[in-house]
Amino acid sequence: MSNLLTKGGLVPGKLINKAKYTSTSDPTSQSEGIVFFMFNPYEYTIAKDASYTVTPVKGQNMGETSFDNGEPIKITLNLYFDSTDTLNNGDFKSVREYTKPLWHMIYIDENSRDTDKDKKGKPPRVEFRWGTYKFEGVVTNLTEKLTLFAEDGTPLRAEVSVTLQQHDDDKVTTSQVQSSWVTTAPKTSTLKAGDRLDLINAVSGTSSGMREVAAANGIDNPLNIPNGTDLIL
Repeated sequence: MSNLLTKGGLVPGKLINKAKYTSTSDPTSQSEGIVFFMFNPYEYTIAKDASYTVTPVKGQNMGETSFDNGEPIKITLNLYFDSTDTLNNGDFKSVREYTKPLWHMIYIDENSRDTDKDKKGKPPRVEFRWGTYKFEGVVTNLTEKLTLFAEDGTPLRAEVSVTLQQHDDDKVTTSQVQSSWVTTAPKTSTLKAGDRLDLINAVSGTSSGMREVAAANGIDNPLNIPNGTDLIL
């Protein structure tokens, strides 16, 4: 695990440029091959579409639906970068020095050009890693919005939206999770008027008894709990 921390003191997520990251690269250092998140995103979106064809059928409410193909998985990240803490003798470091490696992930990798007369190239593969999740694909959209500037116009703050699209089959993009790392969040319930702890357990499918739930939530009297109380089951 990297010792590098985000500005919030957390272990950062990262994007890896597979064309520039090698076995000799420093896995804990920001470089052309690896970009650590300066601030971990508070959310990210995973989406997948499926394509179907509907053939009209006379006299029916709808036609016959047939599956065509699955579309690649897409992940969208919103990242934030800030260089306001780099003030030195009146000069700031441009925030774009931190975001520049991201742009190399959507431009053609010159080393990928074919040797034939067309010399076609392609952008590199990119890997998103955060915690136990790993996703490999290609960057299909990159948008950088600069939101704060020094007196001389040096950009100091940036919001970057990155969309990665699956390039290969799921076997390449599935999350790398070790079972020993997985923790299950406890079930919760909000108490409403007329609720009873034993009935809440029955509905939620938990095996804890009423007294166990009361003890877990620090409740002295299970029969006298204020409405709106959030309970761990």
